[in-house]
Amino acid sequence: MFDWIPLTESTVQFLPMKSACGVSFVVVFTPHFLDRMRERVHIFSTSDAAKMRSDLPRLFDEARRGSTRGSEDTFYDEYGRSYVYFKRKFNESRDRWEMEMISVTPNDRAHTRELTFAKHI
Repeated sequence: MFDWIPLTESTVQFLPMKSACGVSFVVVFTPHFLDRMRERVHIFSTSDAAKMRSDLPRLFDEARRGSTRGSEDTFYDEYGRSYVYFKRKFNESRDRWEMEMISVTPNDRAHTRELTFAKHI
C-alpha cells in the first residue's frame, strides 16, 4: 500500500530526503504514526499518502522558516479527511535535521479542529 515506507511492525523507519532548499534531512516514521496509517486507511488513502510523500520536502522547508537549530515545533497538514502531525527538529546526537512523523487523526473531530499545540502549514 505505502511502498515507499518499509512497514515493519513496531519499529522506527527512516527515509533520507533533500528539501527544495537543498537541506538534507531524515523523515522518521514512529511506530505510532505507522500504526495510525494502517488503522485509518478509510480516512488516509493511498493517494493521500502519495501526496504527503511528494509534499515532505515542502513541509520540511515551511516548518524550518523562522526556527532555530535548538527549537522543536509541532506542525500539521490536511490530507483527504485526515490531519498528519509532525515535528521538525535538529537531532544533535546524530548531527542531522529530522522530520518526525507523529500521528494521523480524523479531521472531523472537535478536539482535532481546535488545535493549540500544533501549527498548520
